[in-house]
Formats: sequence, structure tokens, C-alpha cells
Amino acid sequence: MAVLVFRHGPLEPIGMIADVLGPREIEWRYVDMAESQDDDLPAQVDEAQGLIVMGGAMSVNDSLPWLRQEERCLVRAISSGIPIFGVCLGAQLLAKCLGARVSPMGCKEIGWYPVRFTEDARQDPLFEGLAPEETVFQWHGDTFELPAGSVRLAESDLCANQAFRSGSNLYGVQFHPEVTPGIIDSWCVADSHCGEQREASGPIDAEAHQDRMRQMANVIFGKWCEMIVSR
Repeated sequence: MAVLVFRHGPLEPIGMIADVLGPREIEWRYVDMAESQDDDLPAQVDEAQGLIVMGGAMSVNDSLPWLRQEERCLVRAISSGIPIFGVCLGAQLLAKCLGARVSPMGCKEIGWYPVRFTEDARQDPLFEGLAPEETVFQWHGDTFELPAGSVRLAESDLCANQAFRSGSNLYGVQFHPEVTPGIIDSWCVADSHCGEQREASGPIDAEAHQDRMRQMANVIFGKWCEMIVSR
């Protein structure tokens, strides 16, 4: 058994998440969704310890057959009760599979932005211990509505729904807790990546806030690992 990582392109590695999973001896492997022709993927989902769904340059509303396959696998995983963590596009896919609408924001968040954690986040198993406001990395133009019955965990000035929890095991975050300077640099070079660097509110310093981002990743995903191990 291992954690499956649904990846939507080579520019979407799990970054600092791997630094948290590795020392805890939690095995993980990528499933490259756009290239996957794996007929036994549903069976792999059934056997997975957990599921991480990464970001991507596409929209959940694009007419891509493999996205529909991914949604079916996500619904299957949700029904199984395994821990699921969605990042950016992954959070939008998770929200959609839970019945929520995903749509363009009308603006884009690209670069470093503050997010505010809610009172529910301050008592959440994963987000407890974070500051009321943190600066995180963003790169998106779509947003999700909160799925019915879910809990809002974070918000920003431009995007009301920055993080949510559904039940006790389903988490989605609009921002990117996984990014390293190398990942950010690769996105800045790839202009088609969910928007263009020139659409950012200012120059992007890939090194900014990295120490705190690593601390945040250790908190959030360290506790997510505990959820995996306790099953």
C-alpha cells in the first residue's frame, strides 16, 4: 500500500510534501493522469493508503477525457474513506466531486499573498498551530464554492475559499503549501502555467517566505501523515 499522487504535468511535483512523507517511511508514487491509460487505476485507488491531488495548468471544466476519469477515481476514493488532500486544481476537483461549483474568479492570484485562517482552522487537526495569517504562494484564476456540509478553513481578500475540510478526512487548499524555489522558478518560465508571470501583482521572489513555508508544510503534512498511519 502507498499514497497515490495524482499529477497533472511534469511541473507539478509534490515538492516539500515528499520531505515530510520520506522520514515517516510513507511510500508514495505518482500517477500521471494526462498520460494514464491504466485500466487497473480504480483498483489501485481501492488499495491506496491516501491520495494527494496536485495542481495543473488546466481547468476542471475543460473537456478532457482523462479529467472525467480522474473525477470517477476521486469519487471512488471519497466513498472509500481514505484521507485525501487536494492542492489548487486538486482542491477544485475535490470540491467538484463533492457537488460544488468551480468557476473563474475574474482575477488571478499569482505570487505571494496573505491568507487568513478561520476559527475552525485554529481547532482543526491539520491546521491547528498556524498563525492567524500566513503568507503563502498562489497561482490560480479559478475558485471553488464550499461543498455542502464542509468547513471553511482559510480565506483571502481576492478568494473567499482558500481551504476547506469535508468530514474528517477530505482537505482542499487553493494555495500551494508544497512549493520550493525550484518549482516556483519553473512556473515563472512556463508562461502557459495557469496564467502568466506578467499577470502577477509584482516581481516574484522564489526564495521569499520559504523558511516559513517549510515549517507550514511540516505542520500540515506531518499531521496528515499521522492520519494515514492511524488508519
